Amino acid sequence: MTSRVATFGRIDGYTASAQFAWSSGARWPTQSNVTAWPGERSALLEVRSRYQTLTPREREVMSFLVKGLLNKQVAAELGMTLPTVKFHRAHLLEKMTADSIAELGRMSERLEAHGDEGSAT
Repeated sequence: MTSRVATFGRIDGYTASAQFAWSSGARWPTQSNVTAWPGERSALLEVRSRYQTLTPREREVMSFLVKGLLNKQVAAELGMTLPTVKFHRAHLLEKMTADSIAELGRMSERLEAHGDEGSAT
């Protein structure tokens, strides 16, 4: 039997790898069949609780922003003015304690990966 190493990204500057036995019937490891890292569950709960503080309109704006739409495009899609989109964007970044839209996107992916109802995308 041979084994392969699967890499799951970077955590605090270190590459997280796990070694799995590979046989003819084995599946490649995914997030769903790998034990969570210590602290990952509490981080998910924290992101989930922050997401719950968003208003429905902030959630709508967030869903468009994490898909890569510009503020102007979000305004056109939701039928609001550009300053209103910027207002909601600023509030949701503050509520989610995100420094950027990219970080907000990672939070959204985490919520979606764990099947949270009403996740951003």
